[in-house]
Amino acid sequence: MRNPTSPQDCSDTDPPLPHFLYKYREVNPDKPFTRSMIIDGEFYFSSPDTFNDPFDCGTTFTIPADPEGRDQLLRYLAGFTDIDTATDIVRTMADPRVRQYFEQHDLPNVMRDLTRSIGLCCFSELKDSILMWSHYAMCHRGICVEIDTEKLTIDHHRMFAKVAYSPNYPTATMPLNQSDLWSIVYTKAQQWQYEREWRSRCKPPGIVRLGAEAIIGVILGCMISDVDETAIREWSAARQVPLKITKCVKSTVAYQLELPADK
Repeated sequence: MRNPTSPQDCSDTDPPLPHFLYKYREVNPDKPFTRSMIIDGEFYFSSPDTFNDPFDCGTTFTIPADPEGRDQLLRYLAGFTDIDTATDIVRTMADPRVRQYFEQHDLPNVMRDLTRSIGLCCFSELKDSILMWSHYAMCHRGICVEIDTEKLTIDHHRMFAKVAYSPNYPTATMPLNQSDLWSIVYTKAQQWQYEREWRSRCKPPGIVRLGAEAIIGVILGCMISDVDETAIREWSAARQVPLKITKCVKSTVAYQLELPADK
């Protein structure tokens, strides 16, 4: 079980966390993650390099040219390699061509190693997005788990931040500070803005128990199989905390999903 990042890692300028967030999932009774999510409130936080978007956590870099900035970079690089190698790297930064090559080729590798040490779990403000159901819930054959964020602990609450959408990568100055790192992991291409995404983070990737009491409902996809629906209802019955179950239906007059009264 992984620990959340410490509260001081989180920004006080983030917008308020919505009362409810939603996690789209496949069912697959042969895999444990969905079952443990529903029964125990356990969520798997994945490394960003496993995501479906190869641009996720992309960034551009700048390298300080002033002596103080180079000294900071030297101390930073010494944490990844020996001091002589770090000194040679920083010394060659005086050549703009070398600096440009380093920015375009070497620093992305450093960034990739850093992001691999972080686990992210993705949520949405929306429960009735046709595209989200199609992309993340087995083409409407899966489920959408409803989370009451007011039932999260304070530390878990502080793990969340809203995703920003942009046409360009965020720019980070080496050595990276905490603010730059979070800007990288919480920024995506603007084409994804329909997801209205929030992310939660931990170090390293792995399972985080947000708590069964925070899971208050499961929405069944409009195309869910009888076998998978039975599994969801059995998992719900195994919980100590009551769970509401609803099922999407396709509208007969519009391109939208409808959620009838709880069943």
